[in-house]
Amino acid sequence: MRPFARHLRTWIAPLGALLLVGALAAGGWWFTTSGEAARAGDCVVMDAADTGSPFSLGDCADPAASFVVLGFAAAEGDCRAVPGAVRTTTQLAGGAAETCLGEKGVDPATSVVDAGRGDCLTSASDPVRQVPCADPAAGYVILGRFDAVNTFEVPDTCDLTPSATAVYTWNWRQESGPQPLHDITADAVFCLGPVPR
Repeated sequence: MRPFARHLRTWIAPLGALLLVGALAAGGWWFTTSGEAARAGDCVVMDAADTGSPFSLGDCADPAASFVVLGFAAAEGDCRAVPGAVRTTTQLAGGAAETCLGEKGVDPATSVVDAGRGDCLTSASDPVRQVPCADPAAGYVILGRFDAVNTFEVPDTCDLTPSATAVYTWNWRQESGPQPLHDITADAVFCLGPVPR
């Protein structure tokens, strides 16, 4: 059985499904339920001990502010199409359906949300990033990608890709609304091989 990389908390969805509102539209903003004004680019603190309202706006210079607002989704689930988005919450959304959160300091362009055959991924970073294949950090090249794979079928997914040496599964993380069915479905399965040097 080929080695498995650990699940990343993200979702694969068709690009174009997202309607960004608020800060991405001419500098607009949304009021949060606590009266704070959330904008794209604002930093967010997550209090894991607060199971009711774990997110609040914070100073970007504060190490505790580990997330950044990437935008706002007009419909539930639309954050899944945003490169770099790793979490979604109804907090800080104001008049939008969801707030799309990414990791602070991480370039959204390195997200694996739109990675496909021929793209390269890091092998040592956590989480895994998409990087140019010429980058020394590139550890694998994607030989194939399959979406919405039944968990029981994951071990056999790359059998038709004989040159694959590793399998990487990827899942979305959301803090509110219906949870993805990670127990029975892998949102994306990547069949990986060594990067040609």
